[in-house]
Amino acid sequence: MSPLFKRSLRVFLVSFLIFTLFGALMQFSPILAILMILVLFVLPVVYIYFVYQHGLFLMMRGQIQQAINHFTRVLNMRLPANRAFLWSRLAALKHATGDVKGAIDAYSEAIKLAPNDPSLYAVRSALHITERDYVQALSDADRLLQINPDSEVAYGNRANANIYLGNYDQAIEDCNQGLAVKNTPVGEALLYNNRGTAQRMKGNYTTALSDYNMALSITLPESGQRMVHPSVRTNQGIIYVLQGDFDQARAFFKLALKQHPDFPRAQAALATLHELLGDTAAALREWQPLLERDAQYGNVDHALRELQFPSSMADAVRHLLAARLAG
Repeated sequence: MSPLFKRSLRVFLVSFLIFTLFGALMQFSPILAILMILVLFVLPVVYIYFVYQHGLFLMMRGQIQQAINHFTRVLNMRLPANRAFLWSRLAALKHATGDVKGAIDAYSEAIKLAPNDPSLYAVRSALHITERDYVQALSDADRLLQINPDSEVAYGNRANANIYLGNYDQAIEDCNQGLAVKNTPVGEALLYNNRGTAQRMKGNYTTALSDYNMALSITLPESGQRMVHPSVRTNQGIIYVLQGDFDQARAFFKLALKQHPDFPRAQAALATLHELLGDTAAALREWQPLLERDAQYGNVDHALRELQFPSSMADAVRHLLAARLAG
């Protein structure tokens, strides 16, 4: 028996009991019947409205942890509210604090209550990629495509996961299928970026650069450009590193940082380029902003997991961080 069916059955039985009692009270005392409606229906609705609004108020004030505590208390009270919504709101808040595993768990609870909500699978799939759980990311993307066969997010997440799993031909096919459906401009640009990366991993540098250029040619709002273009520029630069054209690589990394000065992958790529050129002192200076934002970039395993550089650049990162530890 599914959780949704159990909940529906419970609601039906409770409603039947309440309305039977209400009918009996109306015959005995209409005032008591009205009071019962107020206590059992009106006051809970008012309270639940307050619950939603108070959580929203805390979020708007930037009190994320207080909002998390608030929604956690509400869920523990098991109020007859839209619990799937509350779980998804809690998941988004946990994600905002960097608690990716907690966010995944909360989205999983929401999915139990709303198993056909495509937005829940879309976000959880992306979070699984963040946690390097690519098999689960594929599973969620597949489920999302069952619900919405035209989901650009599903195809993008599938392609991303398949790239990390080394399934480059499948990733290219995912992107092709995604580009064949109606996309938002940002979604289309990301699909071209993913396809370019899969082609790069196969050694098809010219084809990859063509896809990256297609991603950049799509008209995006400024917020979309800031989200997509630094990644594309960095990927272009990586191709030039692999081809030994370090001047071109440096130009693209700097373009990425001009558009997004705090973009970690471009900052790390520029530092790594200095290391490849034998200038460890300059590399360490370029790496310092990464450490100031996240001390974990001093840990080689964390850094390489986050950056996903090709082997030559990964070796340079190892050498750079070893030099940093040596003083």
